[in-house]
Amino acid sequence: MNLQNVKKEMPIWKKLTRLIVATTLVAVTLQTFSFGGGTALAATKTTTTKTTAKAKPTPRPTPKPVPTLSVPAWVNTKQEPITSGAYLRNYVWSAIRGDKEIHSDVAIVEVDLQNPNVKMDVMTGKNSQVANVQSVRGMATETGAVAGTNGDFFNTQTVGVPMGAEIAQGQIVTTPQWGTPGFYSFAIDKDNKPVIDLFAFQGTVQTVDGATYNLDGVNKSYYWTEVPYVHHAMDNSMIIYTNAWADEVRALDRQTDLIEVLVENNIIKEITDSGYLHEIAPKDGYILRTEGISAGFVKQHMKVGDPLKTQYSLTPVDSSKQYDTKGFKMMISGQTILVDGGKQTAFSRVDADLGGYRSRTGVGYSKDGRYAYMITVEASGDSSGASLAEFQQIMVAAGIWKGMNLDGGGSTQMVARPLGESTTQLVNQTENSYERPIANGLGVFSLAPKGTTVKGLILTGPAAVFLNEKAVFTAKGYDEYYNPIEVPASVQWTSPNAKGTFTQNIFTANQIGTAKITASLGAASQSMNVQVLNRADISSLTLVPSTSYLSEGASIQLSLKLKTKTGIVRTISAEGFPMELTGFKGEITGNTVHVTSLAGSSMGQITVHYDGFSSMLTLPIGQKKLWTDFSKIDFPITFLKTPNEVTGLAENVTGLISGDPNNSAVRLKYDFTQGTGTKAAYAGFGDVNVGVNVYGEPQGISLRVYGDNSLNMLRAEVIDADNDKNLIDLAKNINWSDWKTIEADLTQYHLTYPIKITKIYVASPELGQDERQKIGEIAFDDISFHYKNDLPQLSKNQVQLTINKKTMLVNGSKISIDQPPVIVNGSTLVPVRFVIEQLGGTVKWDPTERKVTILRGSDLIDFWVDQTNFNMDGNAATALVAPQILNNRTMVPLRVLTEKLGWKVTWDEKTKTVLLK
Repeated sequence: MNLQNVKKEMPIWKKLTRLIVATTLVAVTLQTFSFGGGTALAATKTTTTKTTAKAKPTPRPTPKPVPTLSVPAWVNTKQEPITSGAYLRNYVWSAIRGDKEIHSDVAIVEVDLQNPNVKMDVMTGKNSQVANVQSVRGMATETGAVAGTNGDFFNTQTVGVPMGAEIAQGQIVTTPQWGTPGFYSFAIDKDNKPVIDLFAFQGTVQTVDGATYNLDGVNKSYYWTEVPYVHHAMDNSMIIYTNAWADEVRALDRQTDLIEVLVENNIIKEITDSGYLHEIAPKDGYILRTEGISAGFVKQHMKVGDPLKTQYSLTPVDSSKQYDTKGFKMMISGQTILVDGGKQTAFSRVDADLGGYRSRTGVGYSKDGRYAYMITVEASGDSSGASLAEFQQIMVAAGIWKGMNLDGGGSTQMVARPLGESTTQLVNQTENSYERPIANGLGVFSLAPKGTTVKGLILTGPAAVFLNEKAVFTAKGYDEYYNPIEVPASVQWTSPNAKGTFTQNIFTANQIGTAKITASLGAASQSMNVQVLNRADISSLTLVPSTSYLSEGASIQLSLKLKTKTGIVRTISAEGFPMELTGFKGEITGNTVHVTSLAGSSMGQITVHYDGFSSMLTLPIGQKKLWTDFSKIDFPITFLKTPNEVTGLAENVTGLISGDPNNSAVRLKYDFTQGTGTKAAYAGFGDVNVGVNVYGEPQGISLRVYGDNSLNMLRAEVIDADNDKNLIDLAKNINWSDWKTIEADLTQYHLTYPIKITKIYVASPELGQDERQKIGEIAFDDISFHYKNDLPQLSKNQVQLTINKKTMLVNGSKISIDQPPVIVNGSTLVPVRFVIEQLGGTVKWDPTERKVTILRGSDLIDFWVDQTNFNMDGNAATALVAPQILNNRTMVPLRVLTEKLGWKVTWDEKTKTVLLK
């Protein structure tokens, strides 16, 4: 939701619009209508109709009932201190939008401006510089903020500079755009009082001969003015760029008669003949960017070695207001005013980019000026976002006395540090599941002294555990200022209701039910309840393999994904759970299945059990096909890099490292010592914009790699049939030397086939580069792709049964059965073994649990006699009637079999006959 620059054509557009509106109003009259509880005006055509007879009145339509909220409009769902003087409060705001009830998640950081242990300030991009965007969480991590939101609008087509004024740590960083009215700013003065108002910039430069020239701003990107007329703001401008501007180029979007002046310690050091200096301003100076008339002023009045004086400040647009802006501790700008005097107020700007129901960010303060509020509304998932008018209502509901709009939409981000944690976490879900790098943000900082006492504990650990699982719990502490404090190892762990035992912080449950977990340290104590699961608690249990197929000699790591009926979701190692292998030979070690033989196998199945609840994983047999060993290739290998400062080499060589003179492999050398940001060195295959074809629908990739123990990442890039580029993680870090075969599962990337491979490359992400080698060399060969075979076809027999008849037809042949189908409470029960075996499945009976298990293809169903609950492929479900034992035969509901196993069923009411096929 970033405002784009106004274009020159806009005045014509606006004039035409006004002309159209004015012309239209000649032919209309106005009538009122109701919208959202308020009154507005609507335009209706006025027509005159001559009548000769009295018209019959048209009956009025029955008005639709006005929907009412089913829940309170404003509900506080959670609140927690962030630090001394700052709280995070979560709300749900509900309203009627049109004729539907909507709900939006709202997060508010409340800051006590009179608390000496906390302050608000601006966070500016990376390294506290403009033109150097960064996410809110990244800025908070870099600056040590304990909470923050996104801040000012910025033009995404430029280098990322706040559109409005910014003061950080008491220093002016950027200034308002002149000629673009209605952009409000939030500031805190020297007495810690909040201010929301309109501000302008004034400043001059004075040369040694006494000549002066008006400055147009500080650290500004190019933009277009709106009033008194539209023009490029850089025309004839003189703008100061300080060391806070991160780019060597300043506001470049066109060819101009540009001159720049370098000033250090108020002395002119350099003047360009034309163009840029191509450097960043020094810390003890600045660069003047001039063009047009102002460039002429430089030529006439400035020369190297002359002293130069500048003075500038921010002033209120309303001259009747008095602010000591030089005493402002911070300022961040946004857009329209939203709330004034605790009420919705008229917008100071209306921009098309801000329409719709979007994520919103704002800032405001309380009536007494003691509290400042950073507020976000989420538009993601079940949260419905807000229009600007709704955002006003939300601010009023939150108790904001005066509030303004900050950037929103895809920029909306709020972070806060949870109790006991040392870093911030994202509070809201972003619109695009992406933390957009932005120009600046509003941060909250703790000024409290280091605490000496553990005031409280925060416990973390699984909310649901299995019997005999060794579950790890941790305790983190916070001090008297709600800041994190180290918790010594002497913390005591207990389970007061004896549902399990502790070994240090590892809990082993030995009884079904709710276990109480307690950690104690001195006067601080905290407890949490943990569900010890039985079968009835499980909603689903799924085996998750590390590969989607079986291959001889493979090692498959298994994890279990659990979902309880109370909504708890966990993924844990399958180690320790009873498992059985069917259809292939293998060994189980911990959570790993080692495939030893696939002789005679058409597929393999792994079944896991817990408290009578089973889940089965069916895997097809896979095969590996060599794509290339690089001995004969019909495409070139090329070296590519990012950023441009990276150097290296990619080449296909023979006899490399392995000692085999006939062996070919690709060598990739790289040097990451220069440049900034994430760095990568690529071995490109053929035309890297197109890639090289890969046969079929591969499920995995493997290759031999000679590692350099650099801890850099190893990746491949493939382009799928949708022309989407997919980055395949081959190794999170290269932590080995010598040759090693590595594999990657492709199924997790949801590729559209066919695919093409474009590159294999080494990458060093920006974060943590100091821990990785900057210069290195790897090699790779024998790239193979893995494919899975189809699962065997199931039996296509047709089975016909008749209610209360002891025969059934299988493909037209009569077979006797000793227990006929019956109808119980309107549901048909069938003898399970007779039916399943004729349809190609098997049946197992467990007399201890009185459980019958059906296995057919990749399906597993567990029924318990006289219980309506059953398990289908690891998912708990409920039948209308329970299975029964009649004449020593287990009878199960036909509806469950047909719905869950996908059979086509034909019912003949007249003959009471069921046909399954």
